[in-house]
Amino acid sequence: MFSDYIDKNDVLSCIKDILKIPSIVSSPLPEKPFGEECANALAYALSLADKMGFKTVNLDNKVGYAEYGEGDEMIAVLGHLDVVPAGSGWICDPFDSTIIDGKIYGRGIADDKGPIIGALFALQAVIRSGNPLRRRVRIIFGCDEEVDCTDMSRYLETEEIPVMAFTPDAEYPAIFSEKGILYYTLSKKVEGLISANAGEAVNQVPDQAEMIFLSRGKTVTVKNKNGRTAHGSTPQFGINAIDDMIKIVLNMPEYEGVSETLKSFLKFYEKYYLDDFYAEKTSMAMSAQDTGSNSSNVGILFSQDGEIGIKVDFRFIPQYKGETEGVETLKRLAEENNLRLEIYKTRKAVYFPKDSNLIRILQRVFRNNTGIDMEPVAMGGGTYAKFLPNTVAFGPLFPGEEDPIHQPNEYMTVDNLFKNIEIMAEAIYELANY
Repeated sequence: MFSDYIDKNDVLSCIKDILKIPSIVSSPLPEKPFGEECANALAYALSLADKMGFKTVNLDNKVGYAEYGEGDEMIAVLGHLDVVPAGSGWICDPFDSTIIDGKIYGRGIADDKGPIIGALFALQAVIRSGNPLRRRVRIIFGCDEEVDCTDMSRYLETEEIPVMAFTPDAEYPAIFSEKGILYYTLSKKVEGLISANAGEAVNQVPDQAEMIFLSRGKTVTVKNKNGRTAHGSTPQFGINAIDDMIKIVLNMPEYEGVSETLKSFLKFYEKYYLDDFYAEKTSMAMSAQDTGSNSSNVGILFSQDGEIGIKVDFRFIPQYKGETEGVETLKRLAEENNLRLEIYKTRKAVYFPKDSNLIRILQRVFRNNTGIDMEPVAMGGGTYAKFLPNTVAFGPLFPGEEDPIHQPNEYMTVDNLFKNIEIMAEAIYELANY
């Protein structure tokens, strides 16, 4: 319906340009709250939208949007321009959108620069087709999704809420349920530790880890570079370098010579976190047939001011009371093991009835474009659907596809990039005219 109105060469050129910007959230600068590169990425997206003829708005370099059309109501597509760190193990420059064997490689091609820039071209295709739109359409560009989502807080301060929206930041078909998120830190004062370091983001499985400590007065260094990154919501698909490094320390002769306080922390980790993807060891596990299982990822190991600590990404299904029961469990765990607990992020779970209008429309669009008839799905990843009402995740990964998000060699096939744009175009049209 809309494929004839997509300029594929223009799409590939613009995707290449946006992927070159290493938009990892960094220290704030004047008028650039998420750092230089996130501001550059937002400027690029809004400039592109301007050239397409859309009205554009920049909200303090935290979030921006492009808008088209008239009407009292508005529907939206929202995604993010910030990315997680590239990590190691790439076959090409992670910020140069290299095409190899029909695949576009680059940090952000799937999560989420490729899809949200694609949404601009989807809207453009709908307009070029001449089909009328009853509602206004906004393409919303966030810049802080991978860290704290303060971009959405800024949007909600002053901006209109869409009557229906989707975020192409997950998988197909429509996502009717997202797990809640609890980020927390457990730390302990120890003696004899020189440093401990692993991980770049709590929502990513770390692929490298290092610990330097004293054993009977001698300095011992242990490194593990044999991990494999994965998204923090699916830690079972990665290899956590912290786990394997702590196994090495616990089984080496020098372990007997470390301080009792450091021993107690390592034993605590072994008892409650080692090789545990589903929070069973902390008694925070739960599963349900329709929404999946709780999960746990130790994303960061750190040392600071005489303390050693871990940062953990805990995801919980809607049936689990993560913000109450989960927090109370962690408080008991910290108290019993003489640890300091900090809860530094909580996000509610998302649940939409499968027969809601938004889910039904997106399901129909997916079926029309793929011929695949399957039920809407639940997932562990967190998206902007947690922050903006009337919003669900929809795309860009197809059923049965490898999940490259947050991993080295993140990619999307060229064919799927354009298929996503076609699907988004039809979704925009259907939601705007429902």
